[in-house]
Amino acid sequence: MRAQVHSSPAFSQADNQPRFKLLESRSQSRSCHIQVPNESDRLAAIQVGDQYYSFFKVVKER
Repeated sequence: MRAQVHSSPAFSQADNQPRFKLLESRSQSRSCHIQVPNESDRLAAIQVGDQYYSFFKVVKER
């Protein structure tokens, strides 16, 4: 499965409305893996409608 990766601000610039959807049930999404350009490994993700979302953890280096 290939998915394009996009980054967007949390709020719409046009009307300053939040750009998020609160999932209330696991049935609203599907677990999957996506291949990100320039990455050798696939990433765990969820599919919501026709969009794919992946999660990552930021670790502060010492």
